[in-house]
Amino acid sequence: IPSNAKGLQSMILLLDEIVNRVDPILHAHLKSNGVEFLWFAFRWMNSLLVRDLNDTCILRLWDTYLCEETDVAGNGVNYYSTFGFDAERVKKKLHLSGFHSFQVYVCAALLHHVRESILLKVKFVDILQELQNLPLNSWDVHDISMLLSQAFAWKETFHGSERQLLLQSSPQYGSETFSKWIKKCHWPPRMFNSRPSNSA
Repeated sequence: IPSNAKGLQSMILLLDEIVNRVDPILHAHLKSNGVEFLWFAFRWMNSLLVRDLNDTCILRLWDTYLCEETDVAGNGVNYYSTFGFDAERVKKKLHLSGFHSFQVYVCAALLHHVRESILLKVKFVDILQELQNLPLNSWDVHDISMLLSQAFAWKETFHGSERQLLLQSSPQYGSETFSKWIKKCHWPPRMFNSRPSNSA
């Protein structure tokens, strides 16, 4: 798996685990209808929500991401969370932690924001269509600020525990999660083939 794909895999798995803890009802609704996080979260993570938010909201969002930079102090690292930390990229001043770690919490907050409309839908195709066509065109800076506030609250809640959450997800999906999901990603996705096999 390419290194960038491994990063995306970790982000999607972490999002799955976080939503399971902050909104177990929504998480259970998605899983019971065969909706895997890969089918909507991959686009959110990979495009940095550019395809889902308007220009004003993107500027506000990315401004926050850029401010989430790693602060290297002395011999140690003064970093809000170890998830997504890359020492080599820090040395080269290329590490942007906001675009890697904080993005997960923003996506969790976004999913929580649209939970009511998702819970009203009981068909696999309807849920997936809602997640891939979020009604966010009318959002303004106030809306994205509220989203960021929720994301910050959850980031503080799970501060330092992200790696443990990922370890807990490993027995459920195995080490080749991303590869297995990609193989199962038909378009449109088929409900009964949506979950990776635990025995494979």
